[in-house]
Amino acid sequence: MSATESSRDPFDILMGPSSVIVVGATNNPAKYGHLVLQSLVEIGFPGEMYLVNVNRERILDRPSYGSVDEVPGSAEAAVIVVPAEHVPGCLRQCGEKGIRLAVIISGGFNELEEAEGDRLYEEMLSIADQYAIRIIGPNTFGTVAPAGRFNGSFSTDFSRALPGKIVLLSQSGGVAHILGYQAMREGVGLRAVVGLGNRANVEFQDLIRFFGDDDETAVIGLYLEGTNEPRELLRAAREVAPRKPILAYKVGSSGAIAGPAQSHTGSMAGRYELYQGGLQQAGILWTESPQELMDAAKLFTIREPIRGPRVAIMSIQAGAAIMLTDLCVS
Repeated sequence: MSATESSRDPFDILMGPSSVIVVGATNNPAKYGHLVLQSLVEIGFPGEMYLVNVNRERILDRPSYGSVDEVPGSAEAAVIVVPAEHVPGCLRQCGEKGIRLAVIISGGFNELEEAEGDRLYEEMLSIADQYAIRIIGPNTFGTVAPAGRFNGSFSTDFSRALPGKIVLLSQSGGVAHILGYQAMREGVGLRAVVGLGNRANVEFQDLIRFFGDDDETAVIGLYLEGTNEPRELLRAAREVAPRKPILAYKVGSSGAIAGPAQSHTGSMAGRYELYQGGLQQAGILWTESPQELMDAAKLFTIREPIRGPRVAIMSIQAGAAIMLTDLCVS
């Protein structure tokens, strides 16, 4: 371990690092590097914040450094927003700095299905393994932890999210925004919103286990396109679902998603029915839309899941009672 490396678990750091380096910060308001910095400022990030910009310009009246190497002292996390070809070099410097968690917003890796993207992806993974760095992403919108006042994303709106007990884990940044905006509109608090993106070395099962043991998490919601490790996902679900509800919304019921999903987050979509059957057998509760997922998640922050035959349906119409019975059984 590096002399300056944090002793905290990388997923604990995810919930609120003591210090963060923004690699690729810029004054250009149209670029993600600027939005990430703005997100941290607007949420009131309480820790040390270091900015890296090759031009060493002042950004939002803050000094910046030409490289991660030049940053004084140590840091626990980095948010990286630079072109893909520069990511491995930046990540290596982060490892030498003792950083344990990297949120890599940059795209241009295995989601492209091109040789150069695959090469950069494998190089990034090798460096992360060498320095024991956990990666959120790449090709992600970022991650948000309202209670820890950490908005490591390009979504400044999420700086206004309320702290709460719902965790949202999403492969898609767009769907994460749909879910997060619904929560904010309805005044529902969030424990965390994590965009997994291409899932370099942080998979659904890793975060299911982490939040399954987190006392401040009441329910875990998943947006799934696909996974390359279905058995591990099912194993984690079986461990956590008996003590904490897990909800899932998966696209692909039409059978036309394989190509788009692969190019979107570098995932393998697989057959919808196999996912549905396997995840439900593992104890995950199936939902049919983002709206339904958030509605169900809200209910689980109000009360514990009902165990056993404890639902009564009363209706003056037989048809309505049959419809409700079908819904409850499903």
